[in-house]
Amino acid sequence: MKLSTFAIVCALGLNCTAFAHGDDHHHHHKEQNAVLKSPGVDALKNGDLQTAEKLLRGELEKDPGNPRLKTVYSGLKVTLRRVSLFEQEKNPDIAVRLGRQIRGFYLRYGLFERTLEVDRRICELQPNDANTVSCAVTLLNLDRNNEAAALFSKTDLAGAKPGTVLCAALAYARIGDRERAAKLYLRFPMGKMKLNELKLCSRAAAVNGDKDIAVNAVRLIMKQSPDHQRQTLNKQWFPVRDYDKIRSTPEFQAALATPADPDARCEDCPNRHAGHGNDRHRH
Repeated sequence: MKLSTFAIVCALGLNCTAFAHGDDHHHHHKEQNAVLKSPGVDALKNGDLQTAEKLLRGELEKDPGNPRLKTVYSGLKVTLRRVSLFEQEKNPDIAVRLGRQIRGFYLRYGLFERTLEVDRRICELQPNDANTVSCAVTLLNLDRNNEAAALFSKTDLAGAKPGTVLCAALAYARIGDRERAAKLYLRFPMGKMKLNELKLCSRAAAVNGDKDIAVNAVRLIMKQSPDHQRQTLNKQWFPVRDYDKIRSTPEFQAALATPADPDARCEDCPNRHAGHGNDRHRH
């Protein structure tokens, strides 16, 4: 599978960026994005799948009409079955398909260590650039940047999409390879980047100490982000340490205050995404 046709997907976590195959969970309706308060979900996010299954089952017995609990519980049950099949499957193609389904669920709940285990088996079963990149971005989420950069260095990024290239740029920036990082994040015109690509670009440039590039990307991000996304960006994205080198500069602080474009404020307007890439991240 060539990287030019392989989709790397960006999804925001609290202090990280997750990546997965295929269309997934991050284009929910706004009302679905509210935090689901549940001991079972808490256990799931902590990686204790068996406890999560028991707790969610008990919660559903008490509240059988809760659609969100039903969705989480059914997803977990399906994933547990897939994990069992994945561990025993001898057919590489079937195992890889199962693995990608499992990793999509794991990424949804920030289970990067579990995702890495799946990624490594997928790479063994089906070694190619696309699967290597998936493993590299999981390592990036775990802050295992030297390992991530080493994997990126083994892949041919010549025809890769911006999301893939910008992940590599972030990995190189984090290990101090400033020249290689800059070469990658400067490959694509910023004005043509989608919102998630701008986020990665700003982050890689900030780590690299490239204030002008990072600040310009932040301006574009804020212009394209409706109010509720701006709040999330300011609370969850920009506070991460990748921005430490430029955080206190007047230019960065001014960029954070960039007003949203009118169509960005109206998220449900028909022309909301006509002029630029949107934030639906299943490429």
